[in-house]
Amino acid sequence: MNPKAKLFQPGEIILVNVEERPAFFALIERIEPDVKKGWRRMTFVTLTLPMKRLTWILDEDQLQGQPFTMNQVPMQLQRPPFPPEEETAAPEKRRRRSSGNIVSLYGDD
Repeated sequence: MNPKAKLFQPGEIILVNVEERPAFFALIERIEPDVKKGWRRMTFVTLTLPMKRLTWILDEDQLQGQPFTMNQVPMQLQRPPFPPEEETAAPEKRRRRSSGNIVSLYGDD
């Protein structure tokens, strides 16, 4: 287990890799302890059409992004590489003067 890696949390969007390739995004709904010590039940909704609700039983290493296999198929969960936010230009400080009229949408009061 990587002590610096954070466990995935409910409400987080994850990228699921299948056979070392991105397969689908999912939204984690909940993570609950499993009856087996050290394992957890992660319920998530696939962000695909149609959407599917799935529950996987994973250990803490897998919930931190370590590779694993499911029916001999290599799998891995990861945080998606979101694009950086674009910087927006600061609004101009000066006000433009307008010679237009203001028209009320609610009638004349």
